[in-house]
Amino acid sequence: MKTDDVKIETHQMTVKQIILSIPGVPYYNNVVDDWDAKDYSWGVTKKVKEYASYLKEHPESLSELPPIFVLNDKFEDGAHRVSAIWLLQQRMDPKNPLWADTKLNVQFVKQGVAEGNPVEIERLNNISAGIDRNTDNKDYEIGTVEECEKFAESRRKPLGKNE
Repeated sequence: MKTDDVKIETHQMTVKQIILSIPGVPYYNNVVDDWDAKDYSWGVTKKVKEYASYLKEHPESLSELPPIFVLNDKFEDGAHRVSAIWLLQQRMDPKNPLWADTKLNVQFVKQGVAEGNPVEIERLNNISAGIDRNTDNKDYEIGTVEECEKFAESRRKPLGKNE
Protein backbone atom coordinates (compact mmCIF):
# COMPACT_ATOMS: atom_id res chain seq x y z
CA MET A 1 0.00 0.00 0.00
CA LYS A 2 1.30 3.44 -0.84
CA THR A 3 1.87 5.79 2.09
CA ASP A 4 0.06 8.61 0.27
CA ASP A 5 -3.21 6.64 0.61
CA VAL A 6 -3.43 7.81 4.23
CA LYS A 7 -2.85 11.34 5.45
CA ILE A 8 -2.29 11.92 9.19
CA GLU A 9 -2.15 15.38 10.72
CA THR A 10 -1.74 16.03 14.42
CA HIS A 11 -3.03 19.24 16.00
CA GLN A 12 -3.07 20.42 19.59
CA MET A 13 -6.54 21.45 20.67
CA THR A 14 -8.36 22.34 23.88
CA VAL A 15 -11.35 20.23 24.87
CA LYS A 16 -13.66 23.11 24.00
CA GLN A 17 -12.11 23.37 20.53
CA ILE A 18 -12.53 19.61 20.08
CA ILE A 19 -16.19 19.71 21.10
CA LEU A 20 -16.97 22.72 18.92
CA SER A 21 -15.11 21.62 15.79
CA ILE A 22 -15.31 17.81 15.60
CA PRO A 23 -18.74 16.31 14.99
CA GLY A 24 -19.86 13.33 17.01
CA VAL A 25 -18.03 13.73 20.34
CA PRO A 26 -20.22 11.46 22.49
CA TYR A 27 -21.58 11.75 26.02
CA TYR A 28 -19.56 14.63 27.49
CA ASN A 29 -22.80 16.49 28.33
CA ASN A 30 -24.47 13.30 29.62
CA VAL A 31 -21.66 12.93 32.14
CA VAL A 32 -22.06 16.54 33.34
CA ASP A 33 -25.83 15.97 33.63
CA ASP A 34 -25.20 12.80 35.65
CA TRP A 35 -22.77 14.74 37.89
CA ASP A 36 -25.42 17.41 38.51
CA ALA A 37 -27.99 14.72 39.34
CA LYS A 38 -25.45 12.85 41.51
CA ASP A 39 -26.25 9.78 39.42
CA TYR A 40 -23.08 7.76 38.90
CA SER A 41 -24.81 4.52 37.92
CA TRP A 42 -23.95 4.63 34.20
CA GLY A 43 -20.67 2.86 33.48
CA VAL A 44 -19.40 5.69 31.27
CA THR A 45 -20.03 8.27 34.00
CA LYS A 46 -18.22 6.08 36.53
CA LYS A 47 -15.20 5.69 34.22
CA VAL A 48 -15.09 9.39 33.29
CA LYS A 49 -15.33 10.37 36.96
CA GLU A 50 -12.49 7.94 37.71
CA TYR A 51 -10.33 9.44 34.93
CA ALA A 52 -11.16 12.99 36.04
CA SER A 53 -10.27 12.23 39.67
CA TYR A 54 -6.97 10.72 38.56
CA LEU A 55 -6.16 13.71 36.33
CA LYS A 56 -7.00 16.12 39.13
CA GLU A 57 -4.60 14.32 41.48
CA HIS A 58 -1.96 13.77 38.77
CA PRO A 59 -2.16 16.65 36.29
CA GLU A 60 1.34 15.80 35.06
CA SER A 61 -0.21 12.71 33.43
CA LEU A 62 -1.94 14.96 30.85
CA SER A 63 1.24 14.87 28.79
CA GLU A 64 1.08 11.06 28.66
CA LEU A 65 -2.44 10.79 27.24
CA PRO A 66 -2.71 9.11 23.85
CA PRO A 67 -4.03 11.29 21.04
CA ILE A 68 -7.68 11.80 20.27
CA PHE A 69 -8.42 9.98 17.01
CA VAL A 70 -10.52 11.44 14.18
CA LEU A 71 -10.98 9.31 11.04
CA ASN A 72 -12.30 11.01 7.90
CA ASP A 73 -13.71 13.88 9.98
CA LYS A 74 -15.54 11.50 12.34
CA PHE A 75 -14.68 11.32 16.03
CA GLU A 76 -13.43 7.76 16.67
CA ASP A 77 -11.56 7.53 19.98
CA GLY A 78 -10.89 9.62 23.06
CA ALA A 79 -14.37 10.41 24.37
CA HIS A 80 -13.56 9.35 27.94
CA ARG A 81 -10.52 11.65 27.98
CA VAL A 82 -12.43 14.57 26.49
CA SER A 83 -15.34 13.98 28.89
CA ALA A 84 -13.04 13.75 31.91
CA ILE A 85 -11.35 17.07 31.15
CA TRP A 86 -14.73 18.65 30.34
CA LEU A 87 -16.11 17.42 33.68
CA LEU A 88 -13.10 18.90 35.50
CA GLN A 89 -13.50 22.19 33.64
CA GLN A 90 -17.27 22.41 34.13
CA ARG A 91 -17.86 20.90 37.59
CA MET A 92 -15.09 19.13 39.49
CA ASP A 93 -12.41 21.85 39.38
CA PRO A 94 -13.84 24.83 37.47
CA LYS A 95 -11.59 27.46 39.08
CA ASN A 96 -8.43 25.73 37.86
CA PRO A 97 -7.52 27.23 34.44
CA LEU A 98 -5.41 24.15 33.62
CA TRP A 99 -8.44 22.23 32.32
CA ALA A 100 -9.59 24.97 29.93
CA ASP A 101 -6.03 25.64 28.75
CA THR A 102 -4.89 22.02 28.32
CA LYS A 103 -4.25 21.10 24.71
CA LEU A 104 -4.56 17.48 23.67
CA ASN A 105 -2.96 15.91 20.63
CA VAL A 106 -5.65 15.18 18.07
CA GLN A 107 -4.79 12.93 15.12
CA PHE A 108 -6.82 13.66 12.02
CA VAL A 109 -6.58 10.71 9.65
CA LYS A 110 -7.83 10.96 6.09
CA GLN A 111 -8.12 7.80 4.07
CA GLY A 112 -8.20 8.01 0.30
CA VAL A 113 -7.67 4.86 -1.73
CA ALA A 114 -7.07 3.02 1.54
CA GLU A 115 -10.71 3.48 2.56
CA GLY A 116 -12.37 0.11 2.77
CA ASN A 117 -9.04 -1.75 2.88
CA PRO A 118 -9.45 -4.00 5.95
CA VAL A 119 -5.70 -4.29 6.62
CA GLU A 120 -5.23 -0.50 6.66
CA ILE A 121 -8.39 0.09 8.69
CA GLU A 122 -7.19 -2.47 11.25
CA ARG A 123 -3.79 -0.74 11.37
CA LEU A 124 -5.39 2.66 11.97
CA ASN A 125 -7.69 1.21 14.62
CA ASN A 126 -4.66 -0.37 16.29
CA ILE A 127 -2.88 2.98 16.30
CA SER A 128 -5.85 4.57 18.06
CA ALA A 129 -5.82 1.69 20.58
CA GLY A 130 -2.13 2.18 21.30
CA ILE A 131 -1.07 -0.89 19.36
CA ASP A 132 0.91 -0.84 16.13
CA ARG A 133 2.73 -3.42 14.05
CA ASN A 134 6.41 -3.38 13.29
CA THR A 135 7.82 -4.46 9.95
CA ASP A 136 7.88 -8.12 11.01
CA ASN A 137 4.09 -7.98 11.61
CA LYS A 138 4.55 -8.90 15.27
CA ASP A 139 2.32 -6.95 17.64
CA TYR A 140 3.92 -4.69 20.17
CA GLU A 141 2.02 -2.75 22.76
CA ILE A 142 2.42 0.72 24.14
CA GLY A 143 1.83 0.51 27.88
CA THR A 144 1.39 -2.62 29.90
CA VAL A 145 -0.44 -5.77 28.87
CA GLU A 146 -2.92 -5.10 31.68
CA GLU A 147 -3.66 -1.61 30.30
CA CYS A 148 -4.22 -3.01 26.82
CA GLU A 149 -6.50 -5.77 28.14
CA LYS A 150 -8.54 -3.21 30.10
CA PHE A 151 -8.79 -1.03 27.00
CA ALA A 152 -9.89 -3.98 24.85
CA GLU A 153 -12.46 -5.04 27.45
CA SER A 154 -13.86 -1.51 27.60
CA ARG A 155 -14.45 -1.65 23.83
CA ARG A 156 -16.47 -4.89 24.12
CA LYS A 157 -19.06 -3.50 26.56
CA PRO A 158 -22.19 -1.74 25.25
CA LEU A 159 -22.31 1.92 26.26
CA GLY A 160 -26.04 2.48 26.66
CA LYS A 161 -26.42 6.27 26.30
CA ASN A 162 -25.43 8.09 23.11
CA GLU A 163 -23.52 5.15 21.70
